[in-house]
Amino acid sequence: MSPFRRRHVGTVAARLAEGWNGLVWGAPLSAFKARFPRAQLTDSDWWRTGAGTESFCGVPMAITQYAFNARDELFTIAFIPATADRDRLSVAAINELGAPDGMDLRWTAGDVVVTVKLAGVLAIATHPTYSDR
Repeated sequence: MSPFRRRHVGTVAARLAEGWNGLVWGAPLSAFKARFPRAQLTDSDWWRTGAGTESFCGVPMAITQYAFNARDELFTIAFIPATADRDRLSVAAINELGAPDGMDLRWTAGDVVVTVKLAGVLAIATHPTYSDR
């Protein structure tokens, strides 16, 4: 079987276009804290839900971090797989998101830009409307 199955193309992209994990893009930090009462701010100013492991494109993430702009609006999410899962991330993203927007592993879902970094080290979803950092 080809590693590039196209079973659910569009499902993750449609969810990302709207938001992630029950939050819309631009959601206030207060809504994040209300949804995730065990949320914690990291030393690097990223937020984690405290709700356990998340998955992105079917790959479990060791770390998922949420970033809020200066107005406390959700604008970026970083998905970081465990080292053992890094080789699966790029293929999983292609299976779920379809063909990339060019030669890089980059997709557009609505206004959201999704990038998988080299060797599957991480995937980043950013809504540029809310990005002011």
